[in-house]
Amino acid sequence: MIGTPQKEDVTVTTSSETVTVSYPETGSITITASAPGTYTVHVGENVYTAVIETAGGSDTVTVPKLPVGSYDVSVTAPETDEYFALDTGKIATYTVTQGTVTVTSANVTVTYPDTGSVTITASLAGEYTVKVGDKTYTATITEDGGSANVPVELLDVGDYGISVSGSAGDNYYPIDTGIINYYHVLAGSITVTGQGTTVTYPDKGTIVITTDVAGAYTIKVGDKTYENVELIAGTNDFNVPDVFNANDYDVKVSANIANYNAI
Repeated sequence: MIGTPQKEDVTVTTSSETVTVSYPETGSITITASAPGTYTVHVGENVYTAVIETAGGSDTVTVPKLPVGSYDVSVTAPETDEYFALDTGKIATYTVTQGTVTVTSANVTVTYPDTGSVTITASLAGEYTVKVGDKTYTATITEDGGSANVPVELLDVGDYGISVSGSAGDNYYPIDTGIINYYHVLAGSITVTGQGTTVTYPDKGTIVITTDVAGAYTIKVGDKTYENVELIAGTNDFNVPDVFNANDYDVKVSANIANYNAI
């Protein structure tokens, strides 16, 4: 008589006891089994199927995007005529770590008193806080890899670091780029033109001065200097305070006004 064949246990191993991916990446798990068959691979509560064609063969299952966390990996299979039912218990750990949002910005240069804007591009859609120096603005990016433009208010001459911060949820690290570029404000230029006058001694006369920037100017007529003369942006009539002897006198104008190049 031929005896009844004895059932065997199935052994299953994985190519790695630890699998780590960064969100939102997908991963994979390879199992090797001592018997051919269809196996159920559990990653936490997620279930996948591996088909082993031959004894000692392998199959790789793809694990779709999972939220951040650690998942126990186990393998099960039903009992067959040749093999006992299989329940490996935990044989590996599948870990999803937080992803990183990348944010970039362009360098910006403006000339005072112009205002400019900062454009940021982010790998993930969302609402971001953009800082230009100590000024704070909000940028909303509507699609992954998209951009947003943020108008920047009038700033004094200087160099201002551009940084971005925010939170994209539990699956990503908090965003804190540090300074990723600069917003440069250059000194503006002052344009001054003048129109002299001819007077008859002992008249004092008036000089017409046109400037595009209001502020305090120094006006020199010959060897006479008049400090802190307030001029408006536009045309100004400067009444000469002193009587000059008959002659020709040069008129010179200078200024050192904040945010503008000295003239």
